[in-house]
Amino acid sequence: MGLSNVTSELMGTTLPRLIDETLRRHVIGDAQVVAISSEPIEPGLSGATVARHSVTFDSQGVRRTVSLVTKEASLIERRILALLQEQGQPGIPFNHSLTLTEAVAPLCLEDLGDVRRPTSLDPISPELIRREASALAGIHHDNASIDPKEFSLPRVDSRYVREHLARLWEPAWQRAVDNVAFRGEFGDAIDAVEAATRQIPDAVEDLAADGRDLTLLHGDLNPGNVLISGGSPYFVDWQAACYGPFYLDLPHHLHTLTAATAYLHARERLGDRIDPQDFAAKFRMAAHYIGLRYIWWTLDLWAEDPADARWVRHYLDLITL
Repeated sequence: MGLSNVTSELMGTTLPRLIDETLRRHVIGDAQVVAISSEPIEPGLSGATVARHSVTFDSQGVRRTVSLVTKEASLIERRILALLQEQGQPGIPFNHSLTLTEAVAPLCLEDLGDVRRPTSLDPISPELIRREASALAGIHHDNASIDPKEFSLPRVDSRYVREHLARLWEPAWQRAVDNVAFRGEFGDAIDAVEAATRQIPDAVEDLAADGRDLTLLHGDLNPGNVLISGGSPYFVDWQAACYGPFYLDLPHHLHTLTAATAYLHARERLGDRIDPQDFAAKFRMAAHYIGLRYIWWTLDLWAEDPADARWVRHYLDLITL
């Protein structure tokens, strides 16, 4: 098998076995691997090693080729993806790992391509929103009884929120408010943002107090973690999976109450009765946290190009929704 040097070094001798087992489990049962051609994929924010493999194999005397992706994945990610696959969740790529005990190990996944979900500032069709909301609702519905201890899932509480804000929001925000130009452009929002920061940890704690809302969360839904294949959305990169109120998975993509209503309807189709007024109030609370958590990258982006304030305004709108 013609493995590239970079992939051999990253994945070691387990790669041929991992690809062979993935082919037999998810592509065709009698596949005989002939050759593997591999190339690295630029990693995302997690920094995990990712590679794409063109796999040539024989089956019933016919030679075929399929593309697969491998990545270094945490135990949480591998176990959660295995669970969701077992449940038959439609928004999950097929996946396989050789071990569900080691802290970090290679994971082989269906290659869904490179088309990412449009951002909140880009046009998106109502049908794609409906499909995304439906797939996410199914995951939340089916995992409302998940045991977070069994999967070592972090619980979303006030401490969880404070840690994320201290790591992501605080240093970027301090750089921004120290910038005279930033204060001139966004000074009217500074007090509101800082007030929200003081309030949101306890607000999320309150949000998590209703046990009926608790479930498995993706924990980092952003356009880089939702791929579009065949017109359908797939949720990838589950290393930030956690346990908390389902509302926190909504505002980054379904960023308006109108868009989020598609999720509410999807839960209703699954038999979950959620009061619309309660949903709206909790959605707004979740939006405040999501705005705070993700605004950090837009602040430095604006400092580089002050003419483009769209993303800063977008997250400010979430924080003050």
